[in-house]
Amino acid sequence: MRILLLVTILLISSYANSCTITVRLEQFTSQAVKLNNNQWQGLDIELIAALLDEVNCTFEIIELPWARAIAMLKTGELDMMLNMSKTAEREAQFQFIGPVNEELIVLATLRDKPVVMNSFKDILKLEKPIALQRGAYYGQEIADLLAQEKYKDKFIQVIGNKTKIELLKMGRISGFFEAKQNILFSVKSDEDFKNVWYHPFVIHHNYVYYAFSKTSVSGELLEKLRLAHKRLIAKKTLSKIHQIYQ
Repeated sequence: MRILLLVTILLISSYANSCTITVRLEQFTSQAVKLNNNQWQGLDIELIAALLDEVNCTFEIIELPWARAIAMLKTGELDMMLNMSKTAEREAQFQFIGPVNEELIVLATLRDKPVVMNSFKDILKLEKPIALQRGAYYGQEIADLLAQEKYKDKFIQVIGNKTKIELLKMGRISGFFEAKQNILFSVKSDEDFKNVWYHPFVIHHNYVYYAFSKTSVSGELLEKLRLAHKRLIAKKTLSKIHQIYQ
């Protein structure tokens, strides 16, 4: 009887301490690459693993477009996203930990078809529209342009990263918004980015964070994650990961 009681206590303890986090990923060079054996590698994987390992959590990857993932994070169908910008609206819906990275958003274009752009007004003068990922935040200036009906034809919103490069190569767009770091890495390692470069004008400069669902992630776990992030900063774990991919 005593042995049975001990086993029951151990099982309950193990169940109570178990932690599996669902995390959104999308295949994109340097950030997350899915290998033939269904394993993943890349910057995002290492950043996720570093934080969750620190609190003894495992994670389950769910492949989702950005906009759909945001909706699922709000309802608690998804627990965690990476590389999310803070806005007042998002802070009301999600918990943020970080920052985890610094992001410079620029316009990716074709090397042999450069564009002239020295201000946000020049975006409106481009011959073809600009592609951007649905649900992504590119700063208040771009948000203001998107809110105006008369500028709707200046942008094409797509659901995935791959579509942006395909539209550029087909000549359907002038370019697409992307983090400068991703462009630099992709040009070196991805054949799809042959003849792709970026315009030096900075569209948006900000920090991005780990984002967690307020619905599915408990306050107790969030506090453990915040402390874990502080430990990673102190140990310079995150900066060492970033150095690998720069």
